Formats: sequence, structure tokens, C-alpha cells
Amino acid sequence: MGNELLALICPDWRPAALVLDAANGEVAYANWRCLRLFEKRVPVWVAGGRLRFASPTMRRRFRPALKRALAQGVETSVLIERLPDGVGMYSAAIRNPQGLFTEALGRHLGRERRLVIVEFTTSSMVPSQHAMEAVGRTFDLSPVEFQLLSRLVSGHAESRRWSDLARDGQVATDGLDGLLAKARCHQPEELVKLVMSTCSLDIDS
Repeated sequence: MGNELLALICPDWRPAALVLDAANGEVAYANWRCLRLFEKRVPVWVAGGRLRFASPTMRRRFRPALKRALAQGVETSVLIERLPDGVGMYSAAIRNPQGLFTEALGRHLGRERRLVIVEFTTSSMVPSQHAMEAVGRTFDLSPVEFQLLSRLVSGHAESRRWSDLARDGQVATDGLDGLLAKARCHQPEELVKLVMSTCSLDIDS
């Protein structure tokens, strides 16, 4: 099928990611971060060439979300679920290739193949410091805003409540408002999704 092309679609610098054949549900390729997740079998693994979820809820939700994304031409669909231990969280982002990229895939792999990229983040994954600093520069964050962003992302990793972080006496609420405005996000959860989906992630062993 051309693993070289799939490796370009799903490189190792991305978060834990795989290429899924939406037609038959088979995993066509997985990068090394995703292979590490498979080894742990939480929250996902592969059996019989197909993706398996530890969470029964995610098993029920994933396939309908994938079908909707394809039918409606949605570029990205994100599902968030609690980890089986009940402490952490994880997300599955379905990336539906669009436009010229889809045409290129069709030419190389055959138009009958409908490939999507699925990226996973878990509470054991945190953005690298370099990635966080790049986000701070991109949004021109003040030191207080950058501190709050770091705490929000850390709170995601520790599965802490956003409201608890916002009420923390060390960071003013207006700092949160300024941070959201600069990132053009309406809710802290939206901002964390943005950071986690765009930054390179380090996986705690």
C-alpha cells in the first residue's frame, strides 16, 4: 500500500496518530507514539488489524462520529472520554483530509480507499516546553497569561477542574479573559484542545 506515503501522512513528530481505512476499519499505519499507546492497551490497541477502545462509551461513539465526519465533509471531529482508571482523560481527533490532499491520496492509493488520520492525546501527554513557548510567542502572551496557559494545560494533564484553576488566587480571572481573547477561544476547554492538537507532545513513561 506504500508505507512510505503513509509515513509522510502520519509522521513521528505528530501526536500519537494512525491512518485508518474508513471503508473497512483497518489500521493502515501507526506512528511510534501510537505504537507506544498500543503496547499499554490503554486507551486503545489493535486486534485483528482493527482499532479497539478500552472504553465501552468510546466504542459506541467512534464509528458514528467517523461516518458523520465523512458524510458531512467535516475536517476535524474530536471525542473526549474518561480513561478506564476514572482519573485521567483522553481524546480521539478524527482528521478528515480535504481538497488537493485527498486527490493526491486517491491517485497514489486508489480512489476506493478512504483514509482518515486519528490522533490520540491522553493525560500522560504534555506539550513540550519549546512548543509551549512557541504558543506564547504566537499569541503574544504576557508572563501572567503564559503562566495561566501552562497551568491550564497541566490541569488537563492532571484532570483538574477548569473552575478550580480559574479561582486560584495566584492567577487573576482577568488574566484568563485576556488569554482566551488573544487565542480567540470562548472556553478554557477550547484553548486546551487547540494547544494539545497543535503542539508536539511528550509522553510520560
